[in-house]
Amino acid sequence: MIVYVLSGIIVVLVILLTVIMFRRRANSSSNGFSLKPLVQDEEKPVVRERRTEYYEDGRAVKFLYECVGNDKDGKEELYYPSGKLNRVRNWKRGVLDGEMIVYHSNGNVYIRGNYKNGSLVGEYTVFKDNGNLLTIKQY
Repeated sequence: MIVYVLSGIIVVLVILLTVIMFRRRANSSSNGFSLKPLVQDEEKPVVRERRTEYYEDGRAVKFLYECVGNDKDGKEELYYPSGKLNRVRNWKRGVLDGEMIVYHSNGNVYIRGNYKNGSLVGEYTVFKDNGNLLTIKQY
């Protein structure tokens, strides 16, 4: 019973964090202009960088992600402090775009969904920690 309650709380937190991130992103560009160039300057080479962030202990990897400049662009991986994979998301020029998979700490899939230009699209599935389907939503 406690596992189901905790799973429900985690689902709500993940959804709330996604909404907050999306709204912050939308609000930051709602003034009608953007500091990002619309077209990449062809004279400057695009530098793709793979960055790593660690937990406070300095040993356990927290994030691995690709970026161009300060924008995430490509695959992002978040890890539990134990070293197990927590989440994989895809970014395109700083906006979520592509498949997202969140894992329970036991390694089973927790959430599977897709983003297009920062918004959830298509099927969004949530699984219990034992692998059984909990819910499916359509976006």
